[in-house]
Amino acid sequence: LVRYPDGIEGKNFYQWNVPHGMPSWVRSVLLGKHQKSADEGDATKHVFLIDRVESLLYIANLACIPIHMLGSRVGASDQCDFLTVDFDVDLSTLENAVLLAHTLREILEQLGLVGFPKTSGQSGLHVFVPLGPGVAPEAARVLTDLLGRLIVDAHPTLATVERVVARRGAKVYVDTGQTGPSRTIVAPYSVRATKGARVSTPLRWSEVVPSLDPAQFTITNVPARVAELGDPMAELLAGGPNIQGVMEKLAKLVR
Repeated sequence: LVRYPDGIEGKNFYQWNVPHGMPSWVRSVLLGKHQKSADEGDATKHVFLIDRVESLLYIANLACIPIHMLGSRVGASDQCDFLTVDFDVDLSTLENAVLLAHTLREILEQLGLVGFPKTSGQSGLHVFVPLGPGVAPEAARVLTDLLGRLIVDAHPTLATVERVVARRGAKVYVDTGQTGPSRTIVAPYSVRATKGARVSTPLRWSEVVPSLDPAQFTITNVPARVAELGDPMAELLAGGPNIQGVMEKLAKLVR
């Protein structure tokens, strides 16, 4: 969670662990060994499980605005339900990110995978790729890294997977680091700490166009959008691909 006790222009801080004195009706989860990554040490995390409106209101009253989620579910912390590719525009443009996102979509189609795009709620794009049950987070991370490199190979002048900011130049950063044992990504429909209260909004692929404006999706109009169009991410966890077949196709594609 990211808490803004003094509003969006004041100081903010991150919080993994639930606070002392939390009401008993707010559920929480102790992350297991499968959700610890080597670069984060051995610290145990005791996190919120938001599964009811009242719990959502509780964290809102803690001045939480962005809500980040793990890629796994309770009872299956050793499995990754989806991977994330984050197109961070930074010094580039959203128009370039849109082109890269459609390149990812084409790659996924060749592999027998599907992508679910959404705005980040700020300036970039996220694409979630469902994996189905039984995929270890570490394996999901390897797959994500390979997808990132294929995107960069297709557009070397527009995209980079370079993690050092100073070395990226004016390219879209294809961030594959949001997938892993304890990695999180901003949740669909999470509000962001921006003027206008932008919302990280799931999109149909037909809406991922060069003229896309993430600022058009806000806390005031997204509920009506969902009521009218439904949720483009409703089927994200509904099924799963043939991962063995995916990896065989990926091996051929990489070669």
